[in-house]
Amino acid sequence: MNICIKKFNELTPYELYRIIKLRIDSFMVDENCLDNDLDDVDYDCYHAFMEENGEVIACGRIIHKGLDVNEVYFGRIVCNKNYRRKGYTSTLINKMIEFTLNDLGKTTIKIKAQSYVLSLYRKLGFVECGDEYLYHGRNHIDMVYIIKGDAN
Repeated sequence: MNICIKKFNELTPYELYRIIKLRIDSFMVDENCLDNDLDDVDYDCYHAFMEENGEVIACGRIIHKGLDVNEVYFGRIVCNKNYRRKGYTSTLINKMIEFTLNDLGKTTIKIKAQSYVLSLYRKLGFVECGDEYLYHGRNHIDMVYIIKGDAN
């Protein structure tokens, strides 16, 4: 298993294709969420992805401060349905957290979590910071991850 974190322009065409394919297969096909996955945000993100045997099995993006949000924001986190409930998503998110803290120097991370995976994010240290709402046809809750000692 290999985990990579790259800027958009560092991705190979193969990596980008596999990441987008996984997102479309999971969000649009499996979850029937007909939102445009290609939202122009990808250009300015870091993309984290996990590969096994040449296949992207999990991915997510890190939207860093200064884009369209005030904090670092994780989004489009997804795991291939054949690899779920095996710890891959947690491993990827922990690597994204580590990168955000060590490489970007940020201590606050936000996420729009689908309600059905709240327990996963809670186990990783995220806490709810709002009420449930409908987003792209699915129930979500905003969550935040704050490193202890952060004054924000």
